[in-house]
Amino acid sequence: MEADLVLRSPEEIERLSENLPRDLLGVPLAGALLEETVSELYFAFRPGELEPPSREDRIFRQHPDLLRRLDEDGLLDLEGLDARPSTIIHGGSALHYHPLLRRHFTSHVNDSLVQTLLTIGGRHGNSLRIAVDADHLMPAAEFQPHFERDFWFGPPLSRDALDDPRAVGVTAHGDPEHGLLHEYPRLFVDWRLDKEGRKVVQLEELSNHHSASRGSYRILRYLHAIRDIERGVFVHCDGAVRAYDAPAYARRSESMFVTGRQSATHYRKLFRVDGLITTDQWSNAVAQWFRHNHLVIEYLGSIRSDAEAR
Repeated sequence: MEADLVLRSPEEIERLSENLPRDLLGVPLAGALLEETVSELYFAFRPGELEPPSREDRIFRQHPDLLRRLDEDGLLDLEGLDARPSTIIHGGSALHYHPLLRRHFTSHVNDSLVQTLLTIGGRHGNSLRIAVDADHLMPAAEFQPHFERDFWFGPPLSRDALDDPRAVGVTAHGDPEHGLLHEYPRLFVDWRLDKEGRKVVQLEELSNHHSASRGSYRILRYLHAIRDIERGVFVHCDGAVRAYDAPAYARRSESMFVTGRQSATHYRKLFRVDGLITTDQWSNAVAQWFRHNHLVIEYLGSIRSDAEAR
């Protein structure tokens, strides 16, 4: 790359520099051009992202000790690892989080979500497991985090609403509008009591956002959590994606409830936290996992509003 630049005129060099993305401004030109060239391949969807990891994957060939940390869902136990919001530093390598943990599945890692999960998992007695990219890793000394920020805010959630054993059932939250700013037509929320008297919630979106179409699939985010209503805390939370081919998504769109994982063509769990999870931590994880879906923010606000109405 550097040898090629030597042969170019000052005008060509200036034109190349001006056309770089904003996040590459200030990076040496040869390195910036190389990164821009390979980034499309890095962010491209690979069907293997929906499959569980294999011991033949690059990350485990280079770091076979990580195999013993995998659970039955292909999640990596982070206990004792140098896990950071944008990467995991291990054995001289910077490991990447799973591609489906990127913002909109197409950008850099959703580090706000990962930071919330790390905070929850770092509490004494808690555990955190997360999916990692099995194909990409780099020397730790060369890793540089990216920073992308957006914010949400709202009233704190009400313990009265969350811990009311009568507040169960399925609600469907819809967007009556269509168009550029209305990419999420419905959100389904299902609260139920389990046999132990705990409240179990499932959330699943429908999405018309262009980023949800990956390869031949429509990929939807899903979250499951368990709340101990006697202690007023969540004790479990996991997030996954459900990928639907065209016929399966058409059937899913006709159902007005949270469906089982068997309705999807593929299912891939991406994170799991067990232990004591505060209401604020849970609501932050929900908002950050369903990032950009305004129906989720409206739903979290409605939990507060319902309690105040009573």
